[in-house]
This record gives sequence, structure tokens and C-alpha cells, in this order.
Amino acid sequence: MLNNPSTAKILRGAFVAFYSKNSQPRTIVFQINPESIKRILRPSQPTKKFSKLRPVREHISFVLSVDENLGDDYFVKNEGSISYGVLPFLSAIELLVYPAVASSEEASTLPGNPGFIKRVFSKITSTISTSRNNRSSPLPFVSFLFGEKRAIPVKILSIQIIEQAFDNRLQPIRASIKIEMDVLTEQESNRHPTIKEMYKNYQSLKVILANSNNQPELR
Repeated sequence: MLNNPSTAKILRGAFVAFYSKNSQPRTIVFQINPESIKRILRPSQPTKKFSKLRPVREHISFVLSVDENLGDDYFVKNEGSISYGVLPFLSAIELLVYPAVASSEEASTLPGNPGFIKRVFSKITSTISTSRNNRSSPLPFVSFLFGEKRAIPVKILSIQIIEQAFDNRLQPIRASIKIEMDVLTEQESNRHPTIKEMYKNYQSLKVILANSNNQPELR
């Protein structure tokens, strides 16, 4: 019996951020999958010294939408809790381009604590200042998950957020987010074991799928 398309479960895309080898990754599941994804591949180019080729660069971009009033179970509200609209989702996306700045204990004190924002921004400033003096980047390694076969290690290049509607407390309740990112190269992926494995699997899958692309013979 064929599955009814109207009742088939639709997978949701997601970002997974890895902050260190020993920490738990942070997952950001999309409320609405992007309608389209643009991918641009830039071929290998020789370096100025012609000693080796620059790696192939793959650029990915898409637009996400998020809406508190869709009526699904994405924004679960506990009775008596304070609503922040879609700000929690936007904040999670934004932190993909920041070092880890707030612990779970600090985050749990957000409702009703006016000093939270001041402490976090102070910590962001301190962390960014420290990171400028370090050679290693404190930014998370990010994986873009889209479907069962694609777990792609990426570097976020830019995030453009347009807040499109607000509630009576000026909390955004609908927004669109344009994401620009590059797939990590093999050398960039080697700095984290999980990301390294994802890179190998992603590139191997391309070869497997290309080999399975059976075409009729030319006559």
C-alpha cells in the first residue's frame, strides 16, 4: 500500500553547532524548511606559486522563515511563562557566528531578570577581545543537516534577519533569515573529529551518487 503523501512525515532541516570536542552539540531545528537552496561551486585554481591547487569551494545560500502564529507545536509555551515571540530561534541562529558566551545556568535566569542582557553583552565583549589575541578561533563548528543523506560541515559567512511582524510588547513574531555559508574544505574540517567524518561522508556520497547516474548510450 502506498503511503498517503498528506500524512507522510516531513523531515526538518537543522543546524548543529559543535563548540568543543567534549561538549554537547547544540541543535537548531527549522520550523519551516527553505523553499529553495542555491549552491555555487568554484573550481580549483592554482596558487600564485603554482605549487598546488586551491580547494574547490562550494557556496550555499537560502532563506529561512519562522512564524509564531502558524499553529504548529514548534513554539511550546508553558502556562504562565513569558513569551519572547521568535526571538529564541533568532538568537540561536545568531549565536552560530559568536563564541560560546552564556552558560545554561545564565540562560535559565532570563525571564524576569533585567541584568541578564547586560551580563551577556559584557561577556560577549570580553570573549571577542580575548579571541582576537588567540590564533585559534573560538567559533563553533557548524553542520547543516538537510535530509537523511546530507550532513554538511559549513562556515557561516553572513546572516541577514528581517523581522516582519511584532506583538504588542514589540517581540518579533514573524521573521525571515537569509543564510550565506561555505562548505568547509578538507583542511578546515580536520580540526574536529566529527566534522572531519561529516566532510568525508559528504564528498564520498557525491562520488557514489554520480556513479549511480545511469545515462542512455549516445548513438
